[in-house]
Amino acid sequence: ALSCDVTKQEDVDRMLSDTLREFGAVHILVNNVGGTIRKLFMDMTEEEWHSMLDLNLVQAFRCTKAAARVMMDQGIQGSIINMTTIEAHRAAPEMAPYAAAKAGLDNFTKTMALEFSPWGIRVNSIAPDVTLTPGILRLAAQMSKGTDTASLKNAPVPIPLSRWGTSEDYGGAALFLASDLSQWITGEVIHVGGGTHAASGWHLTESQRWRSLA
Repeated sequence: ALSCDVTKQEDVDRMLSDTLREFGAVHILVNNVGGTIRKLFMDMTEEEWHSMLDLNLVQAFRCTKAAARVMMDQGIQGSIINMTTIEAHRAAPEMAPYAAAKAGLDNFTKTMALEFSPWGIRVNSIAPDVTLTPGILRLAAQMSKGTDTASLKNAPVPIPLSRWGTSEDYGGAALFLASDLSQWITGEVIHVGGGTHAASGWHLTESQRWRSLA
């Protein structure tokens, strides 16, 4: 398995070379780079826009092309997994380039699923919602003017399953897509977000009644 968490071509080449030297093959690729800046579109520079596209979309081009070439040359019917986001499927104020890049990555997933199908290489996406990573907690604390991370963890959660996501949630989905259990699944986006994508603005009130924000 190869987890592509680098962005420069020379780093991709080095990572692939190290993997082949140690394991001799690549069966699984996980494109797991991502990040955003919070800024209104009209305040954003062109350099910032390009940096977000490079980080969230172009890196997948570099890693996918390198790993898929090895799979094709070695006759391996591998699995490529792209980590995207629910923001690729809804509006994302103050995160325009991030959401645009991730939406592009989901379309890239579908297109590569077709182009790679003659070699039996499957390509799928995982679209998470908010995950309680250290980086997310720091960003949330900053945005909420210093609220401590413990309070954030215990705050009401606007997600149908009533909790934030964890890395284990997405790891389970990745294991499924990497295994033979998903051998007839390709070109799909799996939403791992506790039901947020299905809710689409619906929420459970304190009186336990479902209401739409519309």
